[in-house]
Amino acid sequence: MDSASWRPADMFTVSKDILHRVEAKTDREGEINVAPKSPEFSSVDLAKLPEIRTLVLDDSSFDRKRICRMGNGLDLKLRIEEATSVQGLKECLDRQNFDLFLIDYKMPGSDGLSALDVIRNHKSQSGAVSIMISGQADQRIAVSAMKNGCQDFIMKSDISPDYLQGTVLSALSGSRQFSRYFGDPKPVVNLDEIRNFMQIALEDSYVRSLLRETLQDGLRDVVRTVGVNFGLPPEADMAQFFLDAEQPDSFLFR
Repeated sequence: MDSASWRPADMFTVSKDILHRVEAKTDREGEINVAPKSPEFSSVDLAKLPEIRTLVLDDSSFDRKRICRMGNGLDLKLRIEEATSVQGLKECLDRQNFDLFLIDYKMPGSDGLSALDVIRNHKSQSGAVSIMISGQADQRIAVSAMKNGCQDFIMKSDISPDYLQGTVLSALSGSRQFSRYFGDPKPVVNLDEIRNFMQIALEDSYVRSLLRETLQDGLRDVVRTVGVNFGLPPEADMAQFFLDAEQPDSFLFR
């Protein structure tokens, strides 16, 4: 997703992975422990889902085999191929189409964002969904992955069979090819539950940093768009432009 298509609503997309994984558990001292929570898709008839052509991209043999073993044990029909590098990814894309990519972020000589770029620009992979997997909790990586078209971002330490299955189903539910198997989305929590859930999530410093980074990126894009609309070059000093405006409270609404 480039800056021109960035919308404030995308902030929710960027943070949805964090929010749907947070489960509040209060111990005797009143401290809140945050644990990953798998999305719920109990109403989906998994038997009706078609085969999911999956590519696991990871340079670590141990991590790659672990994810493949876990994927083969799910209640989903995954047909899994493996690649160890972005070059290997390109070769796989030229041989066949895929529905799902599980992409490691950190690889020698490249990273998961480069892999996303290759997938996004391949002529036959526009309908595929991608999940970024990382060994480090870095909000900048999560934001960059989501803005570049990734459907989800998960930590290697969080992966379990149930969690992986829920994450895969969540990603596929938004794809053109698989969305018809999930039916009409139905609310699963009421407004009060959502409010309490977000309050718990926002108590976590990582979530706050992620949202702050996303808002800053979005506001910068909005300011640049305002400048372009007024005929200013992209590198213009927008702060000075706003300060010099004679009617700062009204000129934007003419």
